[in-house]
Amino acid sequence: MQGTEASRLLVGFASDPASLSALKDLAPLAKSPERMHVGRHALFLWCPNGALQSDVGKLLLGRRGREITTRNWATLGKLVALVGEH
Repeated sequence: MQGTEASRLLVGFASDPASLSALKDLAPLAKSPERMHVGRHALFLWCPNGALQSDVGKLLLGRRGREITTRNWATLGKLVALVGEH
Protein backbone atom coordinates (compact mmCIF):
# COMPACT_ATOMS: atom_id res chain seq x y z
CA MET A 1 0.00 0.00 0.00
CA GLN A 2 1.50 3.32 -1.08
CA GLY A 3 2.32 5.88 1.57
CA THR A 4 2.10 3.65 4.62
CA GLU A 5 5.79 3.02 5.34
CA ALA A 6 7.34 6.15 6.81
CA SER A 7 10.85 4.90 6.10
CA ARG A 8 10.10 4.93 2.35
CA LEU A 9 9.38 8.68 2.19
CA LEU A 10 12.53 10.79 1.92
CA VAL A 11 12.41 14.46 2.79
CA GLY A 12 15.19 16.82 1.75
CA PHE A 13 15.82 20.21 3.34
CA ALA A 14 18.12 23.01 2.21
CA SER A 15 19.21 26.30 3.67
CA ASP A 16 18.02 28.09 0.53
CA PRO A 17 15.23 27.40 -1.97
CA ALA A 18 17.63 27.55 -4.94
CA SER A 19 19.35 24.35 -3.78
CA LEU A 20 16.02 22.54 -3.81
CA SER A 21 14.93 24.07 -7.10
CA ALA A 22 18.15 22.85 -8.73
CA LEU A 23 16.97 19.28 -8.11
CA LYS A 24 13.65 19.58 -9.96
CA ASP A 25 15.23 18.04 -13.05
CA LEU A 26 15.46 14.73 -11.19
CA ALA A 27 11.66 14.33 -10.99
CA PRO A 28 11.32 12.72 -14.46
CA LEU A 29 13.79 10.02 -13.36
CA ALA A 30 11.35 8.76 -10.72
CA LYS A 31 9.97 5.45 -12.02
CA SER A 32 6.41 4.48 -11.17
CA PRO A 33 5.33 3.94 -8.44
CA GLU A 34 7.92 6.45 -7.20
CA ARG A 35 6.85 10.05 -6.84
CA MET A 36 8.92 13.18 -6.36
CA HIS A 37 7.84 16.70 -5.47
CA VAL A 38 10.05 19.72 -4.94
CA GLY A 39 8.52 22.51 -2.91
CA ARG A 40 9.95 25.79 -1.70
CA HIS A 41 11.08 24.46 1.68
CA ALA A 42 11.43 20.72 1.14
CA LEU A 43 11.79 17.95 -1.39
CA PHE A 44 9.77 14.74 -1.07
CA LEU A 45 10.56 11.39 -2.67
CA TRP A 46 8.27 8.41 -2.21
CA CYS A 47 10.38 5.34 -3.00
CA PRO A 48 8.41 2.21 -2.05
CA ASN A 49 11.27 -0.13 -2.94
CA GLY A 50 13.77 1.80 -0.81
CA ALA A 51 16.02 4.78 -1.45
CA LEU A 52 18.96 2.69 -2.56
CA GLN A 53 16.81 0.89 -5.13
CA SER A 54 15.68 4.22 -6.60
CA ASP A 55 17.74 6.03 -9.23
CA VAL A 56 16.56 9.35 -7.81
CA GLY A 57 17.19 8.21 -4.23
CA LYS A 58 20.77 7.25 -5.08
CA LEU A 59 21.35 10.66 -6.67
CA LEU A 60 19.86 12.52 -3.71
CA LEU A 61 21.91 10.52 -1.23
CA GLY A 62 25.01 11.01 -3.35
CA ARG A 63 26.67 13.87 -5.14
CA ARG A 64 23.54 15.57 -6.50
CA GLY A 65 22.16 15.89 -3.00
CA ARG A 66 25.25 17.43 -1.42
CA GLU A 67 23.48 20.79 -0.93
CA ILE A 68 20.56 19.27 0.97
CA THR A 69 20.00 17.26 4.13
CA THR A 70 17.87 14.16 3.55
CA ARG A 71 16.03 12.13 6.18
CA ASN A 72 13.19 9.65 5.98
CA TRP A 73 9.80 10.44 7.45
CA ALA A 74 10.23 7.92 10.28
CA THR A 75 13.40 9.66 11.43
CA LEU A 76 11.74 13.07 11.22
CA GLY A 77 8.94 11.78 13.44
CA LYS A 78 11.47 10.67 16.03
CA LEU A 79 13.25 14.03 15.91
CA VAL A 80 9.97 15.91 16.38
CA ALA A 81 9.17 13.70 19.38
CA LEU A 82 12.58 14.42 20.91
CA VAL A 83 12.12 18.16 20.47
CA GLY A 84 8.67 17.92 22.03
CA GLU A 85 10.14 16.31 25.14
CA HIS A 86 12.24 19.40 25.91
